[in-house]
Amino acid sequence: MSTRKIWNGTQWVQIGTSIDDIEIVTSSASAVDPSKLYFVASGATPGDLVTFRVNGKLGSGVWFGGNELWTPTQQATGGTETIIDVAGTPYRVHTFTTSGDFEVLIPSLSIEYLVVAGGGAGGYKPVTNYSGAGGGAGGVLTGAGLELVFGAHNITVGGGGIATIPGNNGENSSISTLVTAIGGGKGGANSPGGSGGSGGGAGYSSNFGAGTTGQGYAGGSTTPTGPVYLIGAGGGGASSAGASVSSSSNTTPRANGGSGLSSSISGIAITYASGGKGGAGTSHAQGNLNGDSGMPNTGSGGGGAGAGPSATIGGQGGSGIVIIRYPAA
Repeated sequence: MSTRKIWNGTQWVQIGTSIDDIEIVTSSASAVDPSKLYFVASGATPGDLVTFRVNGKLGSGVWFGGNELWTPTQQATGGTETIIDVAGTPYRVHTFTTSGDFEVLIPSLSIEYLVVAGGGAGGYKPVTNYSGAGGGAGGVLTGAGLELVFGAHNITVGGGGIATIPGNNGENSSISTLVTAIGGGKGGANSPGGSGGSGGGAGYSSNFGAGTTGQGYAGGSTTPTGPVYLIGAGGGGASSAGASVSSSSNTTPRANGGSGLSSSISGIAITYASGGKGGAGTSHAQGNLNGDSGMPNTGSGGGGAGAGPSATIGGQGGSGIVIIRYPAA
């Protein structure tokens, strides 16, 4: 790796040309060769900040495992910061689960990003025998090569839709005014699903909420097959529409929400922005349950309330998230 650097009192400078220049030790006392860069790795795991010493001077760096050590130049700050290895290149990751500032400390910085809005709340149960529909997922936007100039850039992380009667859409998430993901639409009850990043499913209505082009899909629809509608449709997700309901009975299970989007921008594969499930029929095992809430910081839609007598409200939408990363200097 060509990114081993130390602070010489004025700037970061490259040190070492081979792994022989580095010695791994388990304690400061066990490092005896002042000609080598060494670091203390006892109890550390790759990505941890560890201490090192060169010619008697103490410093710190990020350990990548083996003999790879990197000491970063700070290019930006904000959110929760981590270092990950992407195909042998160190990346700094800034994760925002609440709103704040991303401050660029150099003239210009090119970033990759994931922006996920808050999911919509699931639909409530309007009357016994009628279930609520699933809430739509928050809109998702990803990209690379976005240039941010020196200074503070506001990061907004949208909250999930609150599960009241009626429910609410999720809130938008954004990077300044440059990238805005739209909050998910609420699930329908005896009303249409809400439009949003992804649309809410249809409840006691054949109308579903529309998604936003490039951010998510529509909620599922309901089709009349008799004198009543019993089951709410699924909310839309980042990768597909919510499941529609073409027939229903007291024992009908929940309609699935639309599929989410998997991203590894944080270093771990996580699925974001799944649509909420619709409510179940009165005699189904889940018919008496309130809607389940969307997972926090994923932008998932809330589930619709069941049609049984003990169910009342839909689930709250999952809050959004903003993740930024770039190659570390």
